[in-house]
Amino acid sequence: MNNKNNLFLNDLKNLIEGNNKYSDELLKNIIKISDESLTKSKTCKVCNKKYNSKNRYYGSSCMKKLYNESDIPYYKEIDNKELFLHSAVIVKLGKENLSKPKMKEVCQSYFSLHYFENNDILKNSKITDELKKCVENNKKPIMKLNTAYRVNRIVKNNEKSFSAEELDKRDAKKDKEIINFFKRYFNMSKLNDKANYGVYYYMQYLIWELIINGGKLFKYDFSAKLLKHSISVIDEVPTDLKITDKETISKIKNDNKFKQKIKNILSQYENNGTIDFSNDTVKKGKEDSSYKFEKVDANDLFYSLHAVEIRLKGRKINNKWNLKIRLSDRYDFTRIRLNDVINKNSNEYLTIGNILNDMGAISSAYGVIKEYDVIIEFDWNDFDE
Repeated sequence: MNNKNNLFLNDLKNLIEGNNKYSDELLKNIIKISDESLTKSKTCKVCNKKYNSKNRYYGSSCMKKLYNESDIPYYKEIDNKELFLHSAVIVKLGKENLSKPKMKEVCQSYFSLHYFENNDILKNSKITDELKKCVENNKKPIMKLNTAYRVNRIVKNNEKSFSAEELDKRDAKKDKEIINFFKRYFNMSKLNDKANYGVYYYMQYLIWELIINGGKLFKYDFSAKLLKHSISVIDEVPTDLKITDKETISKIKNDNKFKQKIKNILSQYENNGTIDFSNDTVKKGKEDSSYKFEKVDANDLFYSLHAVEIRLKGRKINNKWNLKIRLSDRYDFTRIRLNDVINKNSNEYLTIGNILNDMGAISSAYGVIKEYDVIIEFDWNDFDE
């Protein structure tokens, strides 16, 4: 081994002082696999720009930033700084048995993670937690390094737009300005654009997180809960959601029009003091079994549930009903509303609700928002018809 290689090996050892599991042979094997995994690229894996150097993966300035972001010492005397960077990451993580593809993937997720962890806004995102899982479990990266780099820059350059505290201070006029900023990233034209798809996907995700977490744009607990359950990192699929909390059930019971809906069902389908109003036991009209909450009476429910299917069973005792009620709905955003009203009065139709609906429809096309079933089950005893 020549002096340069000895220097490389010794500097790598400095990162693992006191860890005896790393013999010289093991370190040399990590260096060898790292070297083989760094195939030649025409553009920088961080900024995606062409570079004129002997580097294989990163432009020189981006590489220095990666050292700084990931807290790995930058040794000027080492010639192959890309190789040292990747080898150092693997050594720091204690992942000496990775294959070449996995080594490349783990390094990509590791650098992406540090772009998120070093950003005061991004570090609290679920995306950061998912990047940690990619690193810890050697999972396929959820995003390209270029995506993490670009999202980090966008958020840094628009910090006020991503501040829940700032949104709380804004009036209705300024809220529309913020929504116009958000809408830049809800663009169907990027859906099949491989170079930009990931950035738009995760910008949408971050905006939905902001809406969920608070501010004037979206401040309803139940709506936020359902929206949070629907947004997902790439390839994640939400499970169906069963609702049993007392607060939501109380809102449903206090909706006078819903109460009248139940009374109508009882009056039409009662059979000698019992009722079994379900798909399997009674033929019923579609309108009889469905319900839509109205904005005036139940804002939070109106923004969450759109076409509720009603099932109920019960028995009348002393002229009052003891009911078991099951409500179900498909949580989705499938239709863009504003295209239908584009020629109508904008003050009436260009509302926060319509804009958020359209953003949801676009995010559904991207896969940021995924569909699932919402099921609400509760007892309603002593119901007076």
